[in-house]
Amino acid sequence: MPRHRLLRLLNEGTKYPLTLCVASSGWGKGTLLTSWANHTDKHVSWLQVDESDNEVAMFYQKLASSLLAMLSKQDYQSDPPPGASSLDLAWTLEQVSHITGDHVLILNDYHLVSNPEVHEAVIALIRWAPPSLHLIISSESTPPFPLSSFRAHSQLFEISALDLAFTRGDLRLLLRENLIDLKETSVERLMDLTGGWPAALHLALLQIKRIDPEDRDDFVSNIGARDRRITEWLNDAIYDTLPSRIRTFMLDTCILNEFSAPLCDTVRSTDDSGEYIVWLKDRGLISPVDDQGTTFAYPKLLRAFLRD
Repeated sequence: MPRHRLLRLLNEGTKYPLTLCVASSGWGKGTLLTSWANHTDKHVSWLQVDESDNEVAMFYQKLASSLLAMLSKQDYQSDPPPGASSLDLAWTLEQVSHITGDHVLILNDYHLVSNPEVHEAVIALIRWAPPSLHLIISSESTPPFPLSSFRAHSQLFEISALDLAFTRGDLRLLLRENLIDLKETSVERLMDLTGGWPAALHLALLQIKRIDPEDRDDFVSNIGARDRRITEWLNDAIYDTLPSRIRTFMLDTCILNEFSAPLCDTVRSTDDSGEYIVWLKDRGLISPVDDQGTTFAYPKLLRAFLRD
């Protein structure tokens, strides 16, 4: 389902050198970027990051190949210097500095990068990229970039889990496309349970479609984290992928319907809860429930899963 609101956001983001899209698994980052790449009239190159890219030479080669693919023969300004490969990154950046037109390089699954040298190469690319080149980075975690500096110099556009979350209008459209007719109370129930989490909503819809139409509203009123498909997804795609310290924090705090850093510190007898809250918020695993952004809650499906 094309999500035109988000496609417009990505279009707006290309006015900046970097668009950073950070959210945990299940928020539809890859689906959104694929849809946008298929709809845009810009020249798009896609670099799928994997753990082998922590080998600097491997990443340089993939990055250079993706950048050089944007060039036509007449765009080349020089031959590689003596002793340098045609995939030499410094030489490649020099060539790319002369490209014209709108070009976008997407780095998907960037959270798999842990090598500081690779981060430095990407930071250099962001800083020195020509106006005709824009980067979109999709990640499950915030990369160690100088984001404050990027923001101050209008080099950064950010898309978070709050942006990716389904609105009620998105959900109604999804229901119509799946020929599912639900009462408004059921729509509210699904939004309340999932917090607009796209993958959770899609899993819930898979379950709903198996139910006779006249029983679907009753099913929604009783749906929860104990449904097998939802439980398996929460466990395999979310919980098992988290660092053990994060899992421990979540288990310690899921007893709270809403929480702040000071309250979590009291419950845990520590003084570092703020760091965990920022980590979870960045990935869309908790959402603010007040205007000040100091009180948070887990999506109800996730909270029920943790409590079980």
